[in-house]
Amino acid sequence: MKLKIINDSLFKQQADAIILSIDGLGAGMGGRAARKFEELYPELWKTVESKINYPIKPGNFCVGMLPIPAPYRYIYLASVLNHLPAPSDIPDPLIFNRALLQIIHDASHKKLSSLITGLPTGGWRNDPLNSFIGLSEVIDKSIGVNRNMELILCILEPDIYEKIVRYAKNTGYILY
Repeated sequence: MKLKIINDSLFKQQADAIILSIDGLGAGMGGRAARKFEELYPELWKTVESKINYPIKPGNFCVGMLPIPAPYRYIYLASVLNHLPAPSDIPDPLIFNRALLQIIHDASHKKLSSLITGLPTGGWRNDPLNSFIGLSEVIDKSIGVNRNMELILCILEPDIYEKIVRYAKNTGYILY
């Protein structure tokens, strides 16, 4: 799997599929990127969300094929957020990693060549560098799945982008 890190919005890039974070408890609890997708493509979002069978267990995903001329062929909704606080809930940054690993396998089965996502920080909950470290572990586990597939990671904040790129290069990643 190839890794491409971009300092830009994921909605300005081309990819076969987009990965968005949601709270799988019910409709209307998407992450920042999911809400932006809804704002940019309200009819597409309405169609996608109407076909979701809630609840989706944390760490799982659902996938939908988007109609042409949508900006992506597929949309993956990863159930990784927890909007409703509960005293026993502990934030688990590994939930995204579990969902991403399953998504990569599904995308490989569909013979997709590119996936695009934002850095899985859960808004403000997770440190960006730790989030990238977790994401890189998933990429390492996925090396044999599809060597030609590209994961495009979009990071808007320039300082976080620079930090992540520097770390990625220092740990041996070849960035495309």
